[in-house]
Amino acid sequence: MSALLRGLRRTLQVPFTLIAVLLIGLIGLAGPAPAHASGDRSQINNASTHNVGVFARYKKDLPSQPVSFYVLGPGHETDDDFEIVGLYVPANVRLAWGESDGAAATAAPRVAHVLEGEQLAVADLVDDSQPDAVAYQLSLPASAVDTTLASVDALPSFSQAQLDLELETAPLD
Repeated sequence: MSALLRGLRRTLQVPFTLIAVLLIGLIGLAGPAPAHASGDRSQINNASTHNVGVFARYKKDLPSQPVSFYVLGPGHETDDDFEIVGLYVPANVRLAWGESDGAAATAAPRVAHVLEGEQLAVADLVDDSQPDAVAYQLSLPASAVDTTLASVDALPSFSQAQLDLELETAPLD
């Protein structure tokens, strides 16, 4: 192999490091893709102690087709064969991301939009001033938090307590 590299270097007049980088890329010595990569489809990792609602469609469905509502249990991640388009936020649940950004709890359910390719983690946010209140800590800022979602006639009206009682229906990896 080293004789081949020396020959290429002399013939092409390029530095050895460039040849090595090109060969590593060509023959796959760089190793497998990281475990968190999922191509260009978004996923949600539920690191909270609650069930969360997700809106998704199968990867082969057209973007014009309606999304379905699924329940994702604690400690699970959505299947990367499905495109996640939104995270259901029940009434009276606060969202937070970053140091001080977020969305206050409201009386109506909402959806936090998930952008294509995002790898979103949802965790519990403990608020010492309101220990019984439920809040989701998001690993990324929500692109938008709305009371509507395209291709969904109406958002479900689960409270967090009701959502926690639902059986998991989300497709898993």
